[in-house]
Order: sequence, then C-alpha cells, then structure tokens
Amino acid sequence: MAGGIDMGGYVPPQTLPSFTKHGASLLPTTAAAPVCETWMVAFSAAIAARSIPAILDLLLPDAYWKDMLSLTWDFRVFKGHAGIQEFLEDRLALCEMRDVRMSTALTPSVVRLGELSWVQAVGTFETKWGSASLVFRLVPYLPQGSEGEPEWRAFALFSNLDTLHGVTERVGAHRMEHPPRTSWNERRRREVEFLDSMPTVLIIGGGHNGLMTAARLQYMGVSCLIIEKERRLGSQWRGRYSSLCTHDPVWFTQLPYLPFPATWPSYTPADKLGDWLEAYASHLDLNVWLSSSLQSVTWDAAKKEWSASILRPTGEVRALKIRQVVYAGGWNGVPLVPDVPGKEEFEANGGRVLHSSEYKNANGFEGKKVVVIGSGVSAHDIAQDLVNSGDADVTMHQRSSTLVVSTIALRELLNRGGFLEGGLPVDVADMLLFGWPMDVQKLTMAANTTLMEKIDRETLDGLDKKGFMLNPGPEGAGYLFLVLTRRGGYYFDVGASQMIIDGKIGLKTGGEAARFTPTGIEFSDGATLSADVVIFATGFGAIRENLKQTFGEEFIKGLKDPWYLDQEGELRAVWRDSGKQSFWYMIGNLSYARFYSRRVALQIKALLTGVWDGVRYSIKEDPKEEPHGVNIDLPN
Repeated sequence: MAGGIDMGGYVPPQTLPSFTKHGASLLPTTAAAPVCETWMVAFSAAIAARSIPAILDLLLPDAYWKDMLSLTWDFRVFKGHAGIQEFLEDRLALCEMRDVRMSTALTPSVVRLGELSWVQAVGTFETKWGSASLVFRLVPYLPQGSEGEPEWRAFALFSNLDTLHGVTERVGAHRMEHPPRTSWNERRRREVEFLDSMPTVLIIGGGHNGLMTAARLQYMGVSCLIIEKERRLGSQWRGRYSSLCTHDPVWFTQLPYLPFPATWPSYTPADKLGDWLEAYASHLDLNVWLSSSLQSVTWDAAKKEWSASILRPTGEVRALKIRQVVYAGGWNGVPLVPDVPGKEEFEANGGRVLHSSEYKNANGFEGKKVVVIGSGVSAHDIAQDLVNSGDADVTMHQRSSTLVVSTIALRELLNRGGFLEGGLPVDVADMLLFGWPMDVQKLTMAANTTLMEKIDRETLDGLDKKGFMLNPGPEGAGYLFLVLTRRGGYYFDVGASQMIIDGKIGLKTGGEAARFTPTGIEFSDGATLSADVVIFATGFGAIRENLKQTFGEEFIKGLKDPWYLDQEGELRAVWRDSGKQSFWYMIGNLSYARFYSRRVALQIKALLTGVWDGVRYSIKEDPKEEPHGVNIDLPN
C-alpha cells in the first residue's frame, strides 16, 4: 500500500472506545434503552440546574461535543472537559438550553464496529431560538484504579438545530390548503418571472445543490430565484459520459420532500437523475430561470443588499435587488489538462486529445488505441465504457496510488448506517452520519475501511499483483477524507478493477506524461505508449477562478476556500461563514446537499427574520496560521 497522503495534520492521536481503555466492557446482553434513559434523566437534570460540573460528570474526560447551529450558530467541536467546560460557561445560559428529553425518532441501540462498540440514542431540547436534536453515544467508564460498577458516560455528543421558533415549514399538516381561485398557470408564470416582487435569495446554479436549497427555503417562506446557464435542468448529469450512474445507492441519494418511488433502480443512471431534477423543480414549484447567467453583482454594505444583473435568453437584462446569494455552481473549476509538449504534432498526425469532461460515449473510438491519464472515478468509468462499448484498446496511466472500494462494500457501509430498504428515516440516518466530529469519524472510517477491505480482498489482491498502486486513504481512513480534502484519488469499483486484473484494460504506473510523439505519448521514466486518442482524466481546478470571473478579483480576496479544514477538523467555509456577508457556498454530493441545504436555509431564514443577529460563537483563528488540508484536485 502506498502512503504519502497528507491530511494537513489536523487530527490529533485518538482512540475509539474499545473499553479496555476505560476499564470496562460492554456485555453482549447490554440493554440500550434503560442505559440511555437513565443517562438522559441525569443529563436533563444537570442542564436544567445549569450545573456544568454535573454535566461533565456524565462525559468521558476526552469526550467530544459537536454543535451545529443550535448553541453556537456555527459548526463547532469541543474536546475534553476543559474545552467543553469553556463552551458551556460561554453558551449554556445564553442559549437557554432546556427541556432535554428522549426522542422516539431512534430506538436506543448497541452499535458494534469490529472490536468497537457503544450505545446510542437521540434526544431533543429547546433553545431561545428553536428546537434541536441531540445524538449521544455512551460507553461504560471505570476510572483507573477504581472498583465497583462502571458508569455510563458519553464519548460523543451532537447538538443540532432542527427548526426555528415561529417558523412553520409548509409541509404535511401545514401544506397549502386552498390555492387561489385563479389560473394556476398564470399565477406560476408571474411567480417565476417575479413580475410582482423581487426574490429574497438568488441561487446561482440549478443542480441538485441549488434545487434542494431553494426547496428548503421556499417551504420556510423565503422567496428564491435559481438561475441556471443551461437550457434544461439536469444538464450537468446528462452532459457527462452516457454510461454514468450514481455510485451511491438510492437510499443515500434521496432528495428532501420528494423521495424516489419504490420502483427506482438501486443506482441511478445520470440521464434519469437529470430528468428527476427537472421534475423535482416542477413538482415543488421552484422558480428557475434557464439559459440565464449572472452578468454582474455588487454588495451594498449600507443597505445590506445585493444588486444583480441577469442576462435572459431573450437578451433582456433584469436588474434585481436581493438579500442573500447562494453559490451552488458545483465544486469543480475549469478542467485541468497538463501542458504536454508535442500536442500539435500528435494532432496533426491524426491523434486526438481531450479532457474527461468532453467524453460522452464510445462512438467513434471503435478499434482505437486510447490512453487514459488518471486513475480516479472518471478514468475508470471511461476506460470501462471504451472497452465494453467501443471495443477499444485502452491503457490507464496511474500516476499515484488510488483507493479502490467496491460499490458492494460501500453499500454494506451505508446499510450499517441505516441507509437501506426499510432502514432508518433518512433524516435520522443523516443525523447519525453527519453528527460525528471529523476527528472521531476519521477513526470510525478507518475501522469501516478495514471491514470493507475484507469484502474486497480478492479484488485488491488481484490489483496489487497487477502492479496497481493502492492506498487505504489518509491514515487508513478510507474514501471519505479523500472526498472532503482532495475531491479525488479514489474509485468506487463497478467492474473496471476486474477488467484491469484480466488485462482488458492495460496499466502503466508511475512517471508523468513528458511529451507527445507523432504516434503516441512518452513518459518521464522513458516509457512510451502508442495512442490514437489521449484522454486526460486529470480533474478540475478550484472554484475560486469561476467566482473571480463572476464577482471580480476584489470580491474573492476575503472569501474563504470552501474545502479547507479548520483547527477543529471541520470544513472551514462551505455551508457556514464564507468570509463574505450574505454569501453562501452550497456544494456537495446528493447526500451532503440533502443534509446541509437545511442548515444553510435555517441560517438564512434566521437572519431574515431577525431571530439571529449573525454573530457566531466561532473559532478565534490565528491569521498567521495556514488552514489545514488541500483545496485543489490532486488527480491520479
């Protein structure tokens, strides 16, 4: 296994509760419900009494408390008694945390992960701003040298704002009762065109992030406009290679308010997902301007509003005054293509060079010699499609090690988290998943990665024998932290790995593309490959360049990079403070968009209603300290 992956050094050495550490063991017969109920009674009493010592007595000395908006209006992680004590001294009384009780949303359960195990349940509580949930995970604790029965203490808490006081989401029993007795089509036309009012929020990008955020806001009573440069919603999916399917199963890719029907395939074809996004906007009455682009946008600090000019497909430019801007234009910048000398001569000799984003299908590649530069998801999918559909002679160039996990193993992981047929309600499963502090999740993912490697052992051994360079992710933590910090370096195996093992896809490892020859490509290690076509599956740049083109150089100076990790191990700017007032990043895959669209919507709604003044209980960042992690794609 190759190493050398840097996570930025933000994660201190930690251990998960194996219980030998805590001098106690979790018996197979442990009944979770009475354990959780007893702990909750004591915790609720301690909160009601505002007794911080009593609260700390219910937590492990090295416990974590992660808060998402409910007590900090930020995404924070507090570690150990000292960190949690300071947080509670500053926020407990101020936030008026109260009415803590068990929730019926999740049956208390014992969770086992290899040799690790804990008891978990969910509670609810109120604050001065809204209603919140509390995930708590307990282990038996016996201080070193002590005798007697162990105490149950929390090693991880997650407090999370769910709703705002005075804000009723217009769903279910609160849905619209009687539409006005006017033409529905005419009413929708005027709403979509904003003929009678201005939108409060402008959302740039009509992909799944933009649509879910608009839906969340609209059903909290906030007027939104989505602008999308393409002529149809879903074009981002339809425009990719035609064999593309989601690599996450249907239970993990649901959208809020409109779940997929029971007939939906386990893995969604890209074109089908594009059609679903189009239908989603229609069924939820979202306001979308297609074939429209942002021409200019400026912030008026005195009026606390944006002035935006939107170019419509008719050539008309609409001027809008808006309160908030959400960037949902995707997490990729421009395609990255290495500047390899000799390209002109190669193309003049009949060769063809393209980026993976330009590949649609295998038509025209029949019998061609194709070199695919890269070994991430797109590289594998394209190579597999070329062999299956185009009968091409394909060689993959792997420049650095790659994490490989099968969709079978990935599905097993998600099933364990409640994402499966007849599993947990998706909101509950999301809360359990996203409620882990990154530090701890890195360790749970390492344990899960070990289990997934057992499932994939035959494939991984076959790849290793073939010379394919493998890695288990940063410090063995699997694919998740590659997604969050590199946006590359992994492959969800849907069959290409076996094709490499069988020799149907050739493999060249190491070196860099040094120059094109008239008949192919030469590498820095002296190796050469004949090629009719070279496809660079080498990723995309950061989104800052996209933003600079739209908002200008001055705007991005104070803008935080979305994917850096802060000192507490959380993503630094996406879904939270972007560094610019009234500007939000809304970026992520379908599952992240589903969960975090609600968090973004709650923050915006709280600001608009005056429930929140915009002040966060944030990390006191040292301006000299570099953010952790990486923010550019480092493709294979």
